[in-house]
Amino acid sequence: MNLNNLVTKNIVHIFEQFNHSLLTTDENQINTIPFENSWTIGQTADHIIICSSGIPDEHTQVSGRPFDQYVSVLKEMFLNMELKFKADPSLIPRKNSYTKDELLEQMEINKSNLLKNIESTDLTLICTDVVFPQMDYLTRYEWLSFIGFHTQRHLIQIENIKGKLTN
Repeated sequence: MNLNNLVTKNIVHIFEQFNHSLLTTDENQINTIPFENSWTIGQTADHIIICSSGIPDEHTQVSGRPFDQYVSVLKEMFLNMELKFKADPSLIPRKNSYTKDELLEQMEINKSNLLKNIESTDLTLICTDVVFPQMDYLTRYEWLSFIGFHTQRHLIQIENIKGKLTN
């Protein structure tokens, strides 16, 4: 399986997991604050939507390093639930009230746009528009891996919120 097909498969899988998680959430839980200083499920989903809306790849260049050099670091960072991060202000949820339908619709748009990008671009090129915080410039492959790991992280958070609201 070539790289683009592998990434396509991974993105489709993680977005299907997101859809399943939201579809199995009661509508009245979407905007309920589970505990102090926590985002709601809707806000967490909106944060995922913001972060999966694309990759900063307007300007790229050939890489002088392995195209997947930072994937294991990103995986370790974002799938380690003991680590806590503060979201950049540009990535903070945009409102306090959401519907499942709007969140699912926006994720479908994001998935479609990402899949078009994967299909038509060289994933090994380095994106030079944005430096990933405390790391370096990432390749398209690494950005797409980040989207997957980051989404997985917040899906765990959503499931934890659902559990908290159900008990």
